[in-house]
Amino acid sequence: AYPMMAVAEDMIGMAMTNASKAVRPALGARPRVGTNPIAFGAPAGEERDFIFDMATSTIASGKIALAKRLGVQMPVGWAVTAEGEPLTEPRGDRGEDWAMNPLGGTREQGSHKGYGLGLVVDILCGVLSGGGFGTQLSAGENMTWTMAIDIAKFRDVDDFKAMMDDMIR
Repeated sequence: AYPMMAVAEDMIGMAMTNASKAVRPALGARPRVGTNPIAFGAPAGEERDFIFDMATSTIASGKIALAKRLGVQMPVGWAVTAEGEPLTEPRGDRGEDWAMNPLGGTREQGSHKGYGLGLVVDILCGVLSGGGFGTQLSAGENMTWTMAIDIAKFRDVDDFKAMMDDMIR
């Protein structure tokens, strides 16, 4: 929502929110950071505004909750046990006995990048504010970091939007 508020004012918007531990480090098996979503928005002219929202984990935690509610198996790659083995049976509460995979999934596929993004979110949201980070937060606790960039301070807004249209097309 925050990036869209900036876009409505002809600005670029970015927001990040950290959360309690749910995602394992690239070479670990126990959760240390949250899913730590990142959202970004930039206005366009004739085309739809560019809005992007992602978790820094392989999948959003809501997908695991949905699999549990539906009683279906999770695909390999979504989560691991505390021993680092693939987990396909969805579990409910976050804890030390399982963890979601960072974006990238495995080290060979670049999980260090997803975990690194998760740490960036924790730094900007939790360390900078003093509010806490993954292992310091309880379920439901989080901090949010937002930024709005006034395009007009850099260039003509209509020219920016026209270039955005070209990029989107």
